[in-house]
Amino acid sequence: MIQESVADDLANTLIACRWMAGTTTRAVKNPANNLVEVVTTAPSAVYPLTAGSPVRIIDEFPDGSSTPVENTMAVSMPLPGDGEGIEMGSNFTEQPYLVSIGFYASTDALASAVLSDLKDRYEGRLVWGEAIPLINYLDDPDVIVSWMDVETFRYAADSETVAPDGPRLYFAEVGIVDFA
Repeated sequence: MIQESVADDLANTLIACRWMAGTTTRAVKNPANNLVEVVTTAPSAVYPLTAGSPVRIIDEFPDGSSTPVENTMAVSMPLPGDGEGIEMGSNFTEQPYLVSIGFYASTDALASAVLSDLKDRYEGRLVWGEAIPLINYLDDPDVIVSWMDVETFRYAADSETVAPDGPRLYFAEVGIVDFA
């Protein structure tokens, strides 16, 4: 549920920020007017910086045997950290996770713009506050089970694979904490 929730949150953010066509799965704070509403971005309204190839999200990293499609954002399975008890005498725990994102951007300018918007989102300035809704995809995808706090978000270019043609690879990490 965590990987799907992070991917859904990414999609809602990218739709609301006009990097991807579609309709958000729930009401978000629309960056265009600051109203909380369901946002629809038509293909013609996607920023031209995407060069006709809007950002898309996949739930696995390409295996390296083929060149990834430009403007693809790959979301990894969350890596759990060591949980910590948060209350003496109870079973409540604070469970950290690290989610890696690979962004195969068509240009460095696009990568910078998209990742800056994601940084703003995870610092609470766009779409939601500083939390990601954990969605109950097993029973009811309309139910928010809880909110996972975003502890960190960082990104960098992959300097090892810079090439004059083809997608530019950027890595991002979202550090989140779930309370169970």
